[in-house]
Amino acid sequence: MEKVQMPATTSFLDNSPEAAKRPAHVNTSFVDNSPAKPAKRATQQSNQDLVRKLFRLPPLEVIFEDFSCALYKRILLHGRMFLTENYICFYSKIFGFETKEVIPLEKCSAIQKTSHGIEIRMEPDQAWMFASFADRSEVYSLIETLWKRSRQDDVEDDNDTLDNGSPTPGSPDTQEAELELLPLDESKDTGGAETEILRVLLPCNVQKFFATFFADSASFPWIEFQKQRGDRELEMSAWVDSAELGFTRELKFRAEVKGSPIGPSSTRVHKVQRYRWENEQRKLCIESSLSSLDVPYGDHFTVEDRWVVTAQEDNAEKCMLQVYQWCNFTKSTWWKKTIESRAKSEGSDAVEKWLSIAKTYLQSAAPKPVEKVAKPLPHALETATNVAKDMAARNIGQRVVELYQYSSRDSTRMISIAIAFLFFCFFCFF
Repeated sequence: MEKVQMPATTSFLDNSPEAAKRPAHVNTSFVDNSPAKPAKRATQQSNQDLVRKLFRLPPLEVIFEDFSCALYKRILLHGRMFLTENYICFYSKIFGFETKEVIPLEKCSAIQKTSHGIEIRMEPDQAWMFASFADRSEVYSLIETLWKRSRQDDVEDDNDTLDNGSPTPGSPDTQEAELELLPLDESKDTGGAETEILRVLLPCNVQKFFATFFADSASFPWIEFQKQRGDRELEMSAWVDSAELGFTRELKFRAEVKGSPIGPSSTRVHKVQRYRWENEQRKLCIESSLSSLDVPYGDHFTVEDRWVVTAQEDNAEKCMLQVYQWCNFTKSTWWKKTIESRAKSEGSDAVEKWLSIAKTYLQSAAPKPVEKVAKPLPHALETATNVAKDMAARNIGQRVVELYQYSSRDSTRMISIAIAFLFFCFFCFF
């Protein structure tokens, strides 16, 4: 079979020993040129497609293993069990009698190993008994792992739904900045090439975006976002100016592995970021290369992304953020499509979560309107003001009565004074 070199987008990091000897124009995404492997991968992919078609499974459903076994019905039906990411499937055909069973893992209420085989129960009263395994313990262990992972994913999805309503960070009255989501450019979404997963208009300029989210002294640093995602063992270096790559920094953390029944429940992750300014600091480009060190086939690929922040011509206080992502394969694997699909899904979820948190930081960083503070009044003026306020608070009828009373008292006093004055004059003349 003739070898075909496929072009693809590469990582900005290439630490292989052959990098120095390789001409600059040669792409490095595909290095597996074995003539025997393409035919094998094609056969395996074809077999998976047949299984999906047989049981009417989703197009991206992954089939992990298949085993020879028997299903207890009225008679013992010998056939084959297929374990997928979300289902237990069984197929048998004896004397033209065809049996197909598709059991959703998330709906199983109990899975236990018995003296005869493996029993699977589903509420309210459905049950299946499988037997005649070559290695019953191995099959049970894999089924149990798949079942626990499916239940764990359901719980996490419920928690995410409950947490969506709480503002982050700060108090319940924290307000979010207004963002404008723009339609994505799907013209580049061609298997393996970079894909745009976010395009949004932000209420800040490019310099403020960098200072708020990516500078060493950022109010919402990237490591804080990793912490809110649930990552552990977090380490992040400061930006360092490199002669070859520009400003770079490293992040190391441990992340949970979701949806994969094979391998560990968490993995060490090494991420390298770099940034550069373009067009007189009117454009910022931030690139990342992520390696998962403990997952199966983790040494076969890296997940790359690029954040492009561009100033708007018509509004100096707004900028547009575009996020692109792709997978860079350094070794060939027939799990390529699955890896790409999951990387795209997890990348989209991550930027959506980042955006939901970033809203509050953009709002808190926005300048607040200046409130006018009243100056203290002189004492006499303050007293008069208080008296006026007190009088205004009373009703009109009460004020009329009080005025009449004050007038009556003044009149009586004046009459008494006049009478006394007349008596004084009378005694003086007579």
